[in-house]
Amino acid sequence: MKSKKKLVAVKKVVAPKENIPACNGAQAYLMKVERNKLIIQEYLENIKTVPEIAKQFGLSERHIRDIVTSNLPRESLRSNNLVSTRIDISSLNVPKSMQQNNLGIKGEAIEDMSNKILAYLKKKKNKNVTYEELSNYCDRGVNQIKVYCDDLANKGYNIVIENNNVVSIPDNVAMGGKDKVIDLKTLKSKQYKVGAIADTHLCSSYSREDILQTAYNDFEKNGISDVYHVGNMIDGESKFNKTDLLVPSGVERQMEYLVNSYPQRKGIKTHFITGECHEGWYNTREGMNIGRIMQDRFEDAGRSDMEFLGHMESDIVFKSNKGESRMRLSHPGDGTAYALSYAPQKIVESMQGGAKPQILLLGHYHKQGYFLIRNVNVILVPSTLTQTPWMRKKHISSEIGYVMLTITLDEFGGVSSILPEFTLFYDEDYYDKKWEHKLFKGIN
Repeated sequence: MKSKKKLVAVKKVVAPKENIPACNGAQAYLMKVERNKLIIQEYLENIKTVPEIAKQFGLSERHIRDIVTSNLPRESLRSNNLVSTRIDISSLNVPKSMQQNNLGIKGEAIEDMSNKILAYLKKKKNKNVTYEELSNYCDRGVNQIKVYCDDLANKGYNIVIENNNVVSIPDNVAMGGKDKVIDLKTLKSKQYKVGAIADTHLCSSYSREDILQTAYNDFEKNGISDVYHVGNMIDGESKFNKTDLLVPSGVERQMEYLVNSYPQRKGIKTHFITGECHEGWYNTREGMNIGRIMQDRFEDAGRSDMEFLGHMESDIVFKSNKGESRMRLSHPGDGTAYALSYAPQKIVESMQGGAKPQILLLGHYHKQGYFLIRNVNVILVPSTLTQTPWMRKKHISSEIGYVMLTITLDEFGGVSSILPEFTLFYDEDYYDKKWEHKLFKGIN
């Protein structure tokens, strides 16, 4: 006799439905996007865990994890902490634009689309492009285009946005920058002693890094707390200097070398400007604000001893309750003249009355000298770059050294006296060492 099989009721498990009202496909899609934005916001800004978010939105934890992992860069997520612990946003490698806009765009998509927009803006050169034009070109919404433009700006590209709608990448960064104000009340005495250096050209095999280190040792020994660098901190890249470089091609290679090699001394802060040439080539060719990138890389490395003041020039303002005066840092864009005093003369003569600084520190010329022109104390700041083959070909000498300035200030903030102390170096054998070094570099 056959035994009867016992029938067992099986309960059918149905996945929970999403809490989205009935509507047409387009409306449903937009509502999902808005919901995903809120989920990402809860995850990033309110630092909520996945179980908390799942309960809040009435979705499964797996669904929440899928939304989070598909909308944030993979390197930002830690699978061990994803479900059970709160994740601090500061520990995530999330682009600033993602944190601010919370549009739920994948990190990889931001990178790819930002590069596409960058190439389009470079092609347009100085022409203005609207968000709508970029939206049509990229087949993305205007809000997403704003995210991509923010991403480019955060990376240091010279993105200019006007009226919250028009975007462009100018050929160059605007000249000037922020004034550095020195309140005379904060000075221990009426004398302000500073160091001045220029044209260090790090990354070049002709850069005298030994002299650069010596300069900072001397600054430290003399109790100097502020050093002013008057441009061309790195050598940049061009067709005529590529064989001189110590690092492979690429701005980040030069940034890495700069951060690791530029002197750092306790109690000394270096305030620097960028030049139109050398590091400025990245501005004109790549559409970058190289000074801002340099500042960011120093900060990323934990270095608070470097401060970017502006492109090509910036003013140091000596301020008191009764008045003020200015010391201007300038890296001109012209070539070297036959007479040493010719360029400083033309620069000061071109200044409008009432707009002249009392002190003018000039880089770029790789020369040393002091001139008093129209009551402006002009200091030519020497370089730490020995003569390169290109300079030899052009019959341009390079005077190597640095300057210490003792500036005496009166109660009105004016400069009553200035004492420049030049330290110069002469080493004829060094040229042979450089050629030898270059040969060894070629063999390796």
